[in-house]
Amino acid sequence: MGTSRVQVVAPLFAALLSIPLAGRYPPLPLTSAQQRRQPLAALLDQFEGLARQQPILLLFEGVQWADPTSIELLDLAPIKELAQVGAAIGREFSYALLHVVTGRDEAPLKSALLQLEDAELLFRTRAPPDAGYSFKHALVQGAAYESPLKSRRQVLHRRIADALRERFTTIAESEPEIVAHHLSQSGLA
Repeated sequence: MGTSRVQVVAPLFAALLSIPLAGRYPPLPLTSAQQRRQPLAALLDQFEGLARQQPILLLFEGVQWADPTSIELLDLAPIKELAQVGAAIGREFSYALLHVVTGRDEAPLKSALLQLEDAELLFRTRAPPDAGYSFKHALVQGAAYESPLKSRRQVLHRRIADALRERFTTIAESEPEIVAHHLSQSGLA
């Protein structure tokens, strides 16, 4: 972790653990929502960095006593998975296609999308019922896309191609290159 990153992360963890900064780091001007999200994001970054070096094991003991931030950490997996599916679809994607590919119930899907919007990772580009989403930046999409294993991405591309051919025939017929792209990425073309 670089020095500039420590300057940002140390105050976040100090606040989370109620450790006085004693003037060592300047206070960060964050909203309460950012104060909850950023330590969590930094902790996940740390876990991901360690996991890239070697396998890690996380144990959560006494979860019934967990504070909201700890519960949020445990709840991030479905949100991360949703971002990965959206990234496999493309920089922009429709709610309808995401719903079909994930097979999730509407309430948890909408809640997860709202969390991704609140985190400013996605922007809603169209209003419901034809809601569409776009990743904030191509780098955000790239990070979400590259995080699962290649075999998982291939499965996602196959599911996307199948959904386009079976449920979104207008798109499949008018833009066959999109279906071809997903079939190619799935290893089937």
